[in-house]
Amino acid sequence: MAKYKGVKSEFQLRSIIFDDYFKSKGVSYEEEINKIVFIVTDNKSRGDKNIGAKKHYLWMETKKNVTEMYIMLTQLLLTIKTTYEKNEYIIPNYIGCFDTEKIIFVPTNLILDLLHDNDIEWNIIASNVKDEYF
Repeated sequence: MAKYKGVKSEFQLRSIIFDDYFKSKGVSYEEEINKIVFIVTDNKSRGDKNIGAKKHYLWMETKKNVTEMYIMLTQLLLTIKTTYEKNEYIIPNYIGCFDTEKIIFVPTNLILDLLHDNDIEWNIIASNVKDEYF
């Protein structure tokens, strides 16, 4: 993924990654739902205001700079927890993250137990990686 090192913004990186990896698959890219910044969805539900009609395949965290994968995944989980509790969207079968160096996919069934774990401090801000609970 070295070709992505020169990107100027996360928005540009998201657009390029979507075009390179997903566009030819007949899916759409949707930006930011409840602070989830990269969503791969089916073409027919894109922008549909009827929440029940949306079919999401993938939710991802993105970073313009090289970032440790566990930091990106933790930020995504903190963000997903809020969306999950609102019960507005069904979590897709995969979540993941990418930066200019790597892309990671995680099957959702591997993280569902975490979302129910009350021993985790869920009230921290996802961007606050310096928080002791992060």
